[in-house]
Amino acid sequence: MSKPAFVRRFTSVSFATMVSRAFGFLREILLSRYLGVGADAFLVAFRIPNMLRHIFVEGALSAALVPTIVQAEQDKSTNQASRLVTVSLVIFEAVVLLLCALVVANASFVVTIIAPGFDVGRISTAVPMLQVMIFLIFFLSSNAIFAGALHARNYFFVPAIAPAILNVAFIIGTTICLYQRLEPLALTYMLILGGMAQLALHVFMYKRAGYSFMLPNSTTWSMMRSVLGKLGPAIAGMSIFEVNLLLDNQFASTLPTGSISLLHYSSRFMGVPLGVFSIAFATVLLPHFARVGRDNVERLSFYFQEALKTVFWITVPVGLLMALVTDKIFMTIYLSKHFTMIHVLQAQNLLLIFLSGLFFLSLNKIIMSLFYALHDTRGPWWISAVGIISNLGFNLILIGPLGAYGLALATVISAVLQVCAGFFVLSRRHNISLDRAELTDFFSRAAVQFFILLGAFYGIYRFVTWFIFRFCSANLAHMLTDTICFWLWIAPIGGTIWILILITRRLFGLRQYFIDGESAGSDVN
Repeated sequence: MSKPAFVRRFTSVSFATMVSRAFGFLREILLSRYLGVGADAFLVAFRIPNMLRHIFVEGALSAALVPTIVQAEQDKSTNQASRLVTVSLVIFEAVVLLLCALVVANASFVVTIIAPGFDVGRISTAVPMLQVMIFLIFFLSSNAIFAGALHARNYFFVPAIAPAILNVAFIIGTTICLYQRLEPLALTYMLILGGMAQLALHVFMYKRAGYSFMLPNSTTWSMMRSVLGKLGPAIAGMSIFEVNLLLDNQFASTLPTGSISLLHYSSRFMGVPLGVFSIAFATVLLPHFARVGRDNVERLSFYFQEALKTVFWITVPVGLLMALVTDKIFMTIYLSKHFTMIHVLQAQNLLLIFLSGLFFLSLNKIIMSLFYALHDTRGPWWISAVGIISNLGFNLILIGPLGAYGLALATVISAVLQVCAGFFVLSRRHNISLDRAELTDFFSRAAVQFFILLGAFYGIYRFVTWFIFRFCSANLAHMLTDTICFWLWIAPIGGTIWILILITRRLFGLRQYFIDGESAGSDVN
């Protein structure tokens, strides 16, 4: 993939993800107006198909399928890739439907496992919603298979924009329920319709990309065995963050009512930079890594180091910018009779904790893509074990003294340990190495840039706030600082600072292959 093509595809995925996350913001605002922190039962029911989507659909299926489809495209033909997709649909969707049937039949038990602290009332509320929403996984898993084929052909935009359809369905359903005063169960049916619409879009693009539905041959079954062999480890590797969130939910269900909702609302804001940048970046890198890994494994060290530099350079200032306005995020967007000022302060503190781990959570996505591009089926197991065991251990240690804050902190510590474990395994098993001197120099220069420009942002922010309170009426000052109008003036300031970070990188001696198309004089094909 050429450097301009890489940047173009990453930008398209990032833009599409940003659109989806914008709709996701609106959906969360409406949900907070509709249910507030009393959304625990709905969120637990929604958590289950959503967790399966992230682990099995967007994560493991793509990780197992994309390198194999790339191989089929390079070594065989489009017809062979079409046969592989057809077989994957039949096998995986049969398993998914069986899973859905089991969940429907045992919904009460599943809810109890996910939220052991729920009382009878919240369990009875969550069960019928789960019995409907679990079928989302059927449509989403089908989407993931089609998306894997599209990714192999470097079609990234449609799979990235598709989640916006589900968010639109969520928004429409929540609006109807809010103003018609319907029960949350009505919302679940709108989500199913959204899943159907997503699937229709993926099928259309799949056909347009030149694929078809074909019967398998002997080569197809051989490739399918390869996919199935990678699927288990891929599920383990991609499930780290979701399993940690599941553990957090289980522990949070034993805390005061509303704890699950607060963790959800705060972690949703973490999903913005993770989705817009980290997941988009890892999505485009996976087929790229797969092609490079087949031809020149040694070059992967270079790409990994450049990816690490880019992740650091983007996530650190984004995290710091968000940290400076965390109080305003929840005050201006969520504050209502269902989401009080106490809840604002609690959500703010939770988000601050999550933001401290943004770099490591993002880097984990890149590390996993590198493993799957190398067809490594064992490395992710070790990382999964480190992540899950450490998160469980720190949850047990920290929940007593810190409550929900301890659960968030445990997630961050777990992410740090996962990165350490991932790099250790990559270096030992695949000879992936880093130039420590170059990285130290890069991090030092980046720190100077961040200190100067983010310091300027904070100074401007404080000056404008002082000016508003000094020269505006009390009502106008309140509107400009404590309502949604706050973002009308702070967003342009933040955007300007981010543009300055981008255009001054050369001034600070910061060079990155994935941003500049060059790195330290390296010429990369």
